[in-house]
Amino acid sequence: LAKQIGSMIAKLHHNCRTVHGDLTTSNMILMPSSESEEKHSNSQNKRIYMIDFGLARVSTNIEEMAVDLYVLERALQSTHPELEGTSFFSNILKAYHEEEPSINKDIASTNKKKICSKDAVLNRLNAVRLRGRKRECFG
Repeated sequence: LAKQIGSMIAKLHHNCRTVHGDLTTSNMILMPSSESEEKHSNSQNKRIYMIDFGLARVSTNIEEMAVDLYVLERALQSTHPELEGTSFFSNILKAYHEEEPSINKDIASTNKKKICSKDAVLNRLNAVRLRGRKRECFG
């Protein structure tokens, strides 16, 4: 599941150039990947879909992408405490980083903005985390 989530977010950010704005597990649905697999409850036979794009926006802003990831990290910590001490979020970030971009030549030729790198987003995530911790400590 972590690999699916990370890959999906990378595609959203880097292929669609979209920031979700409310990236939580409440805005993801886990469904069978086909009717024939509906009988099996194994998560490997399931596919995750993102929903609720009400706060989404088109953006190539590194900060906004990093905040998307930070919101998901915090949501996992608060709503899925059973994941604490596991590598679930690290696996999301690994899949995010490893996802190969698919470049649409029409979009690339008309898009004047530089496409940001996943490394830049993940580096910015660390800065966002530090600001979040300061806010928690000092209000």
